[in-house]
Amino acid sequence: MPWGLRAHTLAEGDSGTWVQLFSAACVANGPSNTSGDIASFSYQFGPKLASWVKKFQSFSAIAESGKADFDTWAQLLVAYGNPDRAVDCCDTRFTITPSRAKALHAAGYRAVGRYLDEPAGSTLNKEIQPGELDAIFSAGLRVIPLWQYDARKLADFTYANGYSHGRKAHERAEGYGFNRSTVIYFAVDYDATQAEMDKIVDYFIGVNDALKSNGSKYITGVYGSRNVCASVAGGAFVPYAYVSGMSYGFSGNLGFPLPQNWAFNQIKEFNFSAGSDTFALDRVSHRPGADFGQNSVNQSGSSSVDQFIAYVQKVYDAAVAYGKGNANELCLQFMRWEKYTDSRWVKLFGDVDNAFIQFCVDRGLGRARDQEYLDPSMGVTISPDHLIASAAGYFLKGNAGVGKANRAELASWGGDLLTFYGEWSRSDNASPLDFCRRTLARPDVASTFSLSDLIEDIDGFTVAMKLKAGGTDIVTELRKILLGGGHKTRFSDFKAARFGNTTDGVKKSAKAFLEDDISDTLLSTTRAVLIDRNCPIHKKPWLESDSVMDEFYRGFAEVLQRLIDQQ
Repeated sequence: MPWGLRAHTLAEGDSGTWVQLFSAACVANGPSNTSGDIASFSYQFGPKLASWVKKFQSFSAIAESGKADFDTWAQLLVAYGNPDRAVDCCDTRFTITPSRAKALHAAGYRAVGRYLDEPAGSTLNKEIQPGELDAIFSAGLRVIPLWQYDARKLADFTYANGYSHGRKAHERAEGYGFNRSTVIYFAVDYDATQAEMDKIVDYFIGVNDALKSNGSKYITGVYGSRNVCASVAGGAFVPYAYVSGMSYGFSGNLGFPLPQNWAFNQIKEFNFSAGSDTFALDRVSHRPGADFGQNSVNQSGSSSVDQFIAYVQKVYDAAVAYGKGNANELCLQFMRWEKYTDSRWVKLFGDVDNAFIQFCVDRGLGRARDQEYLDPSMGVTISPDHLIASAAGYFLKGNAGVGKANRAELASWGGDLLTFYGEWSRSDNASPLDFCRRTLARPDVASTFSLSDLIEDIDGFTVAMKLKAGGTDIVTELRKILLGGGHKTRFSDFKAARFGNTTDGVKKSAKAFLEDDISDTLLSTTRAVLIDRNCPIHKKPWLESDSVMDEFYRGFAEVLQRLIDQQ
């Protein structure tokens, strides 16, 4: 570590060689920030660089000074950053006794990683011990469940092993009483190279399949180098990463940015002293807002999905009590308030009953967007107001059919695909197919069309179609998706219902929305405005060659099929 950098703090207004070196380090880190954009090489520390630095600091969970201070220099240059910076998480293979738990809390730690099990024949005794969870929780700590059976060579990583480990991890987690939606981090504890990633990904697909076959009670996380975490996130759609940053010699930590889905970053191993008791401990940085382990076990009905369904029930009860209008439509109006009920939305989809919205507010009901939940299949965070906006669009305008488009698409996947096309048009990636593969719906990449967006679009479409076909009510239909089996087949169901279950149907429907003539003048005008806003003049979809646009549509269809293949 170049400790001399402590003497070279830089700030906005500075210039010279050190600014050039610092900005070069920023560029080399790629999209390691909250918005996923890339810094520019500069001789002057100007406002744009300062803005990027603040985003990088926020993303990296270090102090947001906007300066090139030591923590920022370190975070840019090595995988573990400043190993002595303040952190609030740790992990260890040693039992956390009541005295150790109290000492960890007193030292500022708030979560500790512990192993659910260990392979037969192991003498390390590293798994969670009887009474240990009580000691952890009583001291005010959370626990981060870890899984590692060997995992130190490529031969350990097969689909069959992944499925076996996922099944055993489910059994052990359930045996300890871990709550629904707990994330379990499965380890890749060696320097896996890029050439080995396909087999690593196969292992995690096996883990996913095992957890899904057991009711999707728990969510898959990955522990490994930066490259491992990113590759697994993109290949197996794993939503949470525990980065082995202190393994600075791993090639997978050299030249790779922190993945966008990082939750924990292991930065230093040392001996922790609790009085006369000393044991090995790893210091771990936590990204605020990401998974933070669990602070309890054996809590029935406590998942964020359950809480969201309970909220929807209250909204539906209010719609019934209101006594006017269609209760399902009123629910769709209130739950997309206020982000998706402004004048632009009213123009496209009609007026909302503001008296009903006030009626709900007076009953103490808050906005749907404050009811975020973890998707039971994919583990990503879902924004209910976006889901409901998609549902409202299709409920009001219907399904245009294969190879056609209407205003409903604007509130759903079509609008997201349009902004994503704009993202490609502004990038330096010449191949739209490659851009889709690298960016679309990947948990490890900041994108205008995230996996969460796609799930919200799809579940909204499904809810609307069920209601229009005579479904009972919005509560029942959402419960079927999120607490029943609907989430397990959502991607294939969507492809069949919206696109006729063919790749050609996906491509033609996407083309209809982005390029084809639309008889709906308002939709056509709105589309043109959005394309003007998102795309360079020479990159509008209808100005591109058919081969380029076909690549883009094929990329969308391919990503959807990959999700179907991993259901």
